[in-house]
Amino acid sequence: MRPGLAGLLLLLSGSTALAYQTLWIKQLTLVVGIEVFAVSIGVAAFFAGLATGAAIIGLGVDRSSRPLLWYAGLEAGVAVLGLGTTLLMPLIPGPFVWLDSSVGALAWLLPTAMVAVPAFCMGGTLPAAMRSLLPADEALGRDAGSLYAWNTAGAVAGALLTPFALVPALGVRGAGLAVALACLLTAGFALWLARRAPDPLPAAAAAAAGFDGPDRGFMLGLVLYACAGAIAMGYEVLWSQIVAPLTSTRGAAFAMVLAVYLAGLAAGSAAWSRVADRITDRWASFGLLIAGAGLLAVLTYAVLGPWLADAQQALGRAVTRASGSHALGMYSRFLLAAIVVVLPATLLLGAAFPAAVRLTGEAERAGASVGRVTAWNMAGAICGTLAVGFVAVPALGLARTLLLLACLAAVVGVIATLASPERSKACLLYTSPSPRDHG
Repeated sequence: MRPGLAGLLLLLSGSTALAYQTLWIKQLTLVVGIEVFAVSIGVAAFFAGLATGAAIIGLGVDRSSRPLLWYAGLEAGVAVLGLGTTLLMPLIPGPFVWLDSSVGALAWLLPTAMVAVPAFCMGGTLPAAMRSLLPADEALGRDAGSLYAWNTAGAVAGALLTPFALVPALGVRGAGLAVALACLLTAGFALWLARRAPDPLPAAAAAAAGFDGPDRGFMLGLVLYACAGAIAMGYEVLWSQIVAPLTSTRGAAFAMVLAVYLAGLAAGSAAWSRVADRITDRWASFGLLIAGAGLLAVLTYAVLGPWLADAQQALGRAVTRASGSHALGMYSRFLLAAIVVVLPATLLLGAAFPAAVRLTGEAERAGASVGRVTAWNMAGAICGTLAVGFVAVPALGLARTLLLLACLAAVVGVIATLASPERSKACLLYTSPSPRDHG
């Protein structure tokens, strides 16, 4: 299949996935009664479902000669399960309260499962699309980064359209029905592409035998990328807190930060995908991307000042005069704040995805490779969200937590650089005795 068609599929899937997540977090606020708990459980359960689906389904699609049929089935599953969660969520406050009084913290398994189960199907779409391309080894980073960028760009659309267009126009239930219809249309598109495919793809020869990795350091690469996921989501939590005073509502701050965060990931991945396969020292480049993101985050925070508020006011007045809309002027101010605070570091964090795929993946097991990288990154993201939101910020405050994350990013960068085979070869050549030493 052509990369453009696979990208279009993932654009649609990304938009519906984030639309559902936005709806569920909004509903969970009414279920649990505390917004911070609703956001935390919604994000953690969503990522857990994505991670599990990416890892498990990634293995399955590599054994299949018709990955687009998997894609169609997954999107149909998202439509049914996602709509079911949206319709049932308003009915669970009573059972949740009863469970909370009966089994305590185990009551949280009810809303967690309702979000994680449809997210499991969502997690399998990127590995299935990657498998459908059957990439060559010299194009693995390019294709993985490009598809990730398309998927994340769709997520930007879903994150913005749902709170600002779908819910105001249709309500939560109507928005859920519209998203389900979009999922079914995406499933139909994938099914149509599957029927037009001339021949079945060859199954990955060693898929059933497991994966040993392209080199001995592949597990280290996965662990480091999980740490990068924790750092990235920790930054998102912090950036929402930093941008909030620059906007009039916390909800608008969260929406804008999320949209710019996802847009930065998409742009960074798309840009790095063009060079990922040509870089020889992949470990060092991966380490520099993560460490550079930490440095940029600290520098951006350090230069914030009254100039940003003045720039927001000037932009808001200009947009209001040009459009005649006070709402557009207000949103332009929010967007400027989010771009200044969030975008620089997220460009490098997005570039780390194709870099990580190149470190740990194999083209002949493209689905499993992308699924595994996604799963480890999502697992780290869950830890980062919970640790920063519930532990680091209350204990250290925003500035110290930002510095802590930057230090962790630097540690990841140093470890990756030290693990570089190119550095090992250079050290070996430097320490090897010359013929003159033997004389």
